[in-house]
Amino acid sequence: MTDSDRAAPFRHQTDIESLAPGQFLFRQGELGDRMFVVQRGWLSVLRDGRMVARVGPGSLLGEMAMLDGGERVAGVLAETPTRVVPIDRQQFRYLLQQRPYFADTVIATLVDRLRALLDRGFGARP
Repeated sequence: MTDSDRAAPFRHQTDIESLAPGQFLFRQGELGDRMFVVQRGWLSVLRDGRMVARVGPGSLLGEMAMLDGGERVAGVLAETPTRVVPIDRQQFRYLLQQRPYFADTVIATLVDRLRALLDRGFGARP
């Protein structure tokens, strides 16, 4: 499943937030009460001050904090003018329960991120 496939249901959302280049969407360590779907623009995902990924239109961000209620494991910084669709906890739960494609989308995103970590050698036993 591609990022554009994942974002298809959110293409026509009108509840959006805009970010200027250099503006954080969220910071590592913050508690997360929303996740986001990138509608337009490019963002850097930063962990401990290092860029670990670059994401663009269709990407989901912040889903892990929505699932476990924990802190953000990374920060996200806009590289270009960016528009994101926010999804709060109530919407997130509704989408998981009522829209099977959304649950598939969240799972696919998590699997992609896990595979990327494993490809970089994280999680390997000594």
